[in-house]
Amino acid sequence: MSLSQIFSLLLFWLTLSCPILKADAEFLDLRHSSKVFGEERNFRIFLPPDYDQKPEKHYPVIYFFHGYGERHNVPTREGAGGYDRGDQYQGDNIAKFVEKNDVIVVKWDGYNPRTEGENYPRPYNIGPVETYRQFPLYFPELVQFIDTHYRTIPDRDHRAISGLSMGGFMSYWVGGKYPHLVGSVSNFMGSAEFVVGPKEFPAEYLHTDMYRNYEGMDTRLVLGSRDFIRW
Repeated sequence: MSLSQIFSLLLFWLTLSCPILKADAEFLDLRHSSKVFGEERNFRIFLPPDYDQKPEKHYPVIYFFHGYGERHNVPTREGAGGYDRGDQYQGDNIAKFVEKNDVIVVKWDGYNPRTEGENYPRPYNIGPVETYRQFPLYFPELVQFIDTHYRTIPDRDHRAISGLSMGGFMSYWVGGKYPHLVGSVSNFMGSAEFVVGPKEFPAEYLHTDMYRNYEGMDTRLVLGSRDFIRW
């Protein structure tokens, strides 16, 4: 056997034995100007591995709403928020999901600073009224920004929302409010329906009325094995 044949055979076996390196999903922590909040708002966006290599390609989008006490990038509770990337939870995380399913995922920042005299000061401003700094009012603004600046498929059938805990409750709320914008809603161990604020504060709408808008929408409620809301 000649030297060139030996080299070719060696190269062939090396090719078979070496693992194929798969590109990772890229994520970016960015800000944009919000008219609803009157300030710069944070978000984290996960882009598929081939996003930069295929400029003609457009992608579905999933918006993810984190839980109470967390942020878009750094969790404030021990053990929370490890679902972005890494080896936690057997590598089951958002980055891997983006790689496998060829989608864009956007995490908004649920932080809402406590304001003196505000009726609904908690993050997400949960309540049956629409005042300033309301996250349900902010959602269409964020969607418009993402669709304008990234190669999305900008229609209802290719746009989904999901959330964890209080973010799961928010996903149900936003889905019921904007059925023309969202085709799928997923609630992971979501908080039960609740209201923050004085009892005498007038309600502009009832959540039960919004839930009637789910007709024709893929709606999921996912409960963990230790979730106290079970039946």
